[in-house]
Amino acid sequence: MSRFIYKTRSDLGILFTTAAGVTMACLIIVRGATSGYLSAAEEFNFKFVTNEDGEEDTIIGSRYGKDIIGALVLRLERNGNGSGKKKTKGGKTGGQGIVRAWTTKMRYRGTGLGTDLLEEAVRTTRETLGNTAEIGFAAEHANSKMILPEFFNSPFRKREAKAARALEAVVNGTDRKKR
Repeated sequence: MSRFIYKTRSDLGILFTTAAGVTMACLIIVRGATSGYLSAAEEFNFKFVTNEDGEEDTIIGSRYGKDIIGALVLRLERNGNGSGKKKTKGGKTGGQGIVRAWTTKMRYRGTGLGTDLLEEAVRTTRETLGNTAEIGFAAEHANSKMILPEFFNSPFRKREAKAARALEAVVNGTDRKKR
């Protein structure tokens, strides 16, 4: 395109103006394609950590000094809430722990902080619901909303799969320590 616009030195201004216009058009297209994420972020509020019965989820955090550097939102769903199911030893009814959000600050990723948060989630789940309680990630977690076409979501899907493998490794490691 530049060879059609740029013929002499005096055409250099037109070349830069055209390039700036094309860049702006691309940015407008990206803004339009990703505007759904802005709406999703505005809809997100503290009700996310409250279930239908008004019970709040457990929030596990990690600090370095005054800064929060990692967080995990854990929902504990009990079996047999008054349904007559037998309680296990210690009055625990069983159930499952559901990780609804899990993150660490970028600079602390890869240091084991996320694994520590998952280990604490497994420990909390099993202490509250019993050793048979299962734990997993929620299908509708904090970052589950995908607005762009699937082609663009593959890095997010890979990250979800990696997180599921990390949780599975923590659960398997915790189960082996008990034996």
